[in-house]
Amino acid sequence: MIFSDNYTVHEIHSIFSKTKLFEYSEMPWLYTPLVDSIYKPTTIPTTVKNNLNGSLGYQYFIKFTDTIKEELKFLGIYHNDDLIQGYSSKFKLRYALIKNERNKFINDTGINPDIFDRVEQVVQATPQGTTAIVGCDHDANGTPTSLILADTEFDVSMYDNGMLSRLNNFSRRNNIFCRGLVKVAADNKITFYSGFIYPKNIGITTAEQGYADILSGDKRLSISYKQGMERHLWGYYQYEFLNDEQWAYIYDVMKSERNDAMVQISHVFKGSVLQDILLHRVKYHEFEEVEVEKPWKSVQEKGLFYPLDIQKSGT
Repeated sequence: MIFSDNYTVHEIHSIFSKTKLFEYSEMPWLYTPLVDSIYKPTTIPTTVKNNLNGSLGYQYFIKFTDTIKEELKFLGIYHNDDLIQGYSSKFKLRYALIKNERNKFINDTGINPDIFDRVEQVVQATPQGTTAIVGCDHDANGTPTSLILADTEFDVSMYDNGMLSRLNNFSRRNNIFCRGLVKVAADNKITFYSGFIYPKNIGITTAEQGYADILSGDKRLSISYKQGMERHLWGYYQYEFLNDEQWAYIYDVMKSERNDAMVQISHVFKGSVLQDILLHRVKYHEFEEVEVEKPWKSVQEKGLFYPLDIQKSGT
């Protein structure tokens, strides 16, 4: 545990090389040594803290135009045990405002201007005001190496990459299940992060019955994270974002039959070339330990078969 507690923890594997690369741990910014020295890790140098706080502490030039909420800021660390390999800063800034204060943002955060230029191309197809800059990756010195963007869709045409375009379209069409993020870096590099949604309850009413009762207890079922994971992975396999071998490796890593499970997927590109696919095995999600044993059972209700631990809400 590299922070003072486990908030969000991912075990990240390369699907291409079939190896574990490192862990990613994340903690709300207010409870990190960037804000208060009582929190772990205590080994981050002051210069690195200052570099990271360039993005996490950013303020709009015209401060009354919006409010930057501190509870939406997070510090992430890429690490092997206690050895830090890099960082990630998470926040939420309106791109429409940042674009108007481009030079201030570049100077305050230390981001490469070429990366910001690429961001302008990636988001220019979307309506002004819908795009958010939601983070940066940083090297071991805290210098930003990418910008992370959230939107309903992106213009990725400059990468001339069919799979990247299809991932973008998949996320746009299925945004209640998958809210993809793009990570724009230098040297023609871009990463598409799945952003899979994991609901804890689903409605079971039909179109014929109408949707008025969908919030009632007998019209909703509680579901496991593992059920959501299997449907997300099936969608990625069905649309050929994962092949047979890659699918098999994921299930080999996630092979426990008794434990709950949650994953995210990152496709890493350099221009038109897919360089790797990263499996994010989620161990903790917002303080909740994910891979705990579950009392699996199968039920069939109203002609629909649910293969895992389904039960009605409130029972």
